[in-house]
Amino acid sequence: MNRIKELRQNMKINQEDLAKLLNVQRSVVSKYENGSVPLTDETLKKLSDYFEVSTDYILCLSDTPTPLVIPAELKDVYVAFDKGGERKPTQNQIDRIAEFARFIMSEDEGE
Repeated sequence: MNRIKELRQNMKINQEDLAKLLNVQRSVVSKYENGSVPLTDETLKKLSDYFEVSTDYILCLSDTPTPLVIPAELKDVYVAFDKGGERKPTQNQIDRIAEFARFIMSEDEGE
């Protein structure tokens, strides 16, 4: 299962136009949409870039269209959350943690 058809329809493009973008025949797009032909990594990347969504969203592995943006200074924090169980931080939580981290770092600079 994937969201290609949904994304394509939301962008108001037909299978023929998407086929041109992917450099495949229209029938291949139809097969991608119904899951009878697996997506290659290259095709998945093209779709992700074109629709501006994560590959996980296309593959229905996530309900969040865009990937989380994790500031470099918080990568270790995110990994700790990830290893802690099934519940991962939301983008809002990551943003709040980043804001707090910047606040703490700015206090340290003033000492």
